[in-house]
Amino acid sequence: MAVRADSGIRWASVWPLILESSQARLAFAARIALTCTLVAVFAETYKTPEIALTVYLVFFLNKPDRMSSMALTIAITILITFVVALLLLLAEPVWASPAVRVLVMASISFVMLFFASASKLKPLASTIALVLAYALDVLGSVPIGELGTRGLLYAWLFVGIPALISAFVNLLVAPSPRSLAQREIAERLRAAAELLGEGDSAAIRKLARLASMDDAETQVHLKLAGLEKTSRDEDIAALKGASDCVVIVRSAVQLMLDEPQAMPPQNIKRTIEIRLLEIASIFAAGGYAAKVDSVDIDDACTDLAASAVAFLNAGLTQFGELRLPQSSKKPKESTGFFVPDAFTNPVHMQFAFKVTVAAMLCYLIYSILSWPGIHTALITCFIVSLGTAAESVEKLTLRILGCLMGAGLGLLVMLKVIPWVTSIEVLAVLVFAGAFLGAWIAAGDKHISYAGFQIAFAYLLCVIQGPAPSFNMVVARDRVLGILLGNVVSYFVATRIWPVSVGPRIDDALNRAKENLEGMVESIDRWSRWRLASETHSILNGITSDIHLASYEPASIRPGSTWLDAQQHAVEAARRLEPALLSFAELAPEQERSRLRDLLDWRAAAGSYANLNSHTEAKLLVLLENLVRVRISAFQQALSHLKRAEQDE
Repeated sequence: MAVRADSGIRWASVWPLILESSQARLAFAARIALTCTLVAVFAETYKTPEIALTVYLVFFLNKPDRMSSMALTIAITILITFVVALLLLLAEPVWASPAVRVLVMASISFVMLFFASASKLKPLASTIALVLAYALDVLGSVPIGELGTRGLLYAWLFVGIPALISAFVNLLVAPSPRSLAQREIAERLRAAAELLGEGDSAAIRKLARLASMDDAETQVHLKLAGLEKTSRDEDIAALKGASDCVVIVRSAVQLMLDEPQAMPPQNIKRTIEIRLLEIASIFAAGGYAAKVDSVDIDDACTDLAASAVAFLNAGLTQFGELRLPQSSKKPKESTGFFVPDAFTNPVHMQFAFKVTVAAMLCYLIYSILSWPGIHTALITCFIVSLGTAAESVEKLTLRILGCLMGAGLGLLVMLKVIPWVTSIEVLAVLVFAGAFLGAWIAAGDKHISYAGFQIAFAYLLCVIQGPAPSFNMVVARDRVLGILLGNVVSYFVATRIWPVSVGPRIDDALNRAKENLEGMVESIDRWSRWRLASETHSILNGITSDIHLASYEPASIRPGSTWLDAQQHAVEAARRLEPALLSFAELAPEQERSRLRDLLDWRAAAGSYANLNSHTEAKLLVLLENLVRVRISAFQQALSHLKRAEQDE
């Protein structure tokens, strides 16, 4: 089947994603590179084994803010300590029998990968499985006794060294989650002002990306800021409220752009732009807006433009209000350590089984061939395997491209520079440069970020081959071949053994978006309504991403192009409905909003609400209500088209 032209990575836009710069991206990449350099110097000084892998783990242990980075490093250090202690108790039978060693490797892999799929250990489980499986592999080549015990303790150092140095660096230079949240709010406000002032396609894409990604990240950062206890509860509540106010600002600007009649005159546009930039400067400086004046309208505004400005003012005038926990949406019930369907949904067991099969197959291949130099095949299987076939294949593609780029750069450095390295200072510079390049790409858009991980990994494997300078081409060749072998095995396992399509996830996400749209009209509390709007926008962007991912799936499980097109059409209809529906829900009285609830019956036949006669008494809401009705009808038509496409599949 031919791949849809708009699917997957848009290669023409990759270069702008690589070059896109921001203060946060630069700071994060520099921090990763600095930590990698310190880990390399420490490991070289004390001559620990597998220095390249030790340095590479830095990429998995660091996040943009210090709170989550510290929590991650502490958690993984405790876990690896516990597991290594357990392995010490099992050391003798594991060393004595290759069969027992393979069984233990497979058992650890299965259990940890099950946790990766079905528990809250998901961010760490695959990395722990990788380290322990490889440690057992290395232990199989050393004699039992002191050397073996020392080798097992080195497995702790694989994680312990980068974790401890990462913690030290993060305490010194990593930004607080609160400062990141304030920076993200400022960026979204600037993007909205830029979009309103210019309205070009680049600004539209930027606002869409910031709105879909940064709001979810901002909520996480604000939650972490509350846990960090370095800010007053009132400040955190005000920042949460400000983040929700930005949702209204984004929706109001989107409404103005979608509907020419909703665009205010030039003088009012300029006033809005200046007001948004002023608010952004307050957040960028580390504060938050306590009071914002509304934007006045004049007789030059159309009724729809006046409604759009009133909608914008609803967000502007709420800056400084505290969003307290009791006024937000009811929290979800805690599900415990495991996800609700951990032991009833076979997908979790299947995922653990097939990734373990891939890893053990690679292990057996290089063991039978007596070719330990390609052990990176085992590591690759744990790194690239994800929940769906599409995600795994996309990650494989990025891994291969990143591997080839990193290996090419690493070989060039190994042949042209390494022979002249006479001090650890020069090696530190080389590590910093390669790690910075990989971290810069890894900190970028999600469609390119994983390539940055692989550029760094392949580069480090070539440049750091041991405790002394080396330019052994065989080592570099074997490690790159190992990565390619792991990719091939992982591809066939992901696409042939219980392959999981993104199709059901797309359906579930669209259903959640419909529920959120209904909730926006039914909700009495404005903070809950604004949260639903933000979540809806993120869900719709996630569906678009999954539609693009579907092109990576094999034809046997890939949804048909007609169904995918229908899903995208429904997403676009919902995207246009969301700001109009939110504006009416915000401005209209309760009795007026109640008339739209019957319209939000997505099972109704398309075209049932073609009569657009409005009985709304408020003049400013007449055209707005009609617009909402039109867009509800358009969304219903898109859902009807989707239903027909499902029947045709």
